[in-house]
Amino acid sequence: MGYGVDSEGYFTSDFNEAAGLPKDYKIYSNWIKDLDQTLTTIKLNSQALYDYVDWAKELGHFYKENLQSFDKFGKNFDKEQLKKELNIALRDNLTKNDVLQELFMSKGLKMKEAKSTLYGKINGFDSNIKQKDRSEFYAFMQKIS
Repeated sequence: MGYGVDSEGYFTSDFNEAAGLPKDYKIYSNWIKDLDQTLTTIKLNSQALYDYVDWAKELGHFYKENLQSFDKFGKNFDKEQLKKELNIALRDNLTKNDVLQELFMSKGLKMKEAKSTLYGKINGFDSNIKQKDRSEFYAFMQKIS
């Protein structure tokens, strides 16, 4: 994926720098590789949803929008604060890495830093296409079929 991986399988600091993540985050490279394969191949659907995902930028944006304000709590996030602010419940003993992964997966797979395929666009996986435009497209397709 273009980033270093340490002996334990985690991305090295070059990934964190590209993503804008604090250095204490350890992102497991196989998690990203599996997600990438699922979304950019026919593993998940009959068609790929994305041609390409910039994972460093994607996780960086997600972190800034959802977790950066909570990162002041130390090594592990304050689960009660997260529950109150984000209306989520987290399992016990989660590290910051685990929280990032769980929240990222729970928010759905609409990527902002990706190029979606036509199939992905039609099925709502392009965050740049408004619901109104998608509805108009469906209505148009119904007329011609």
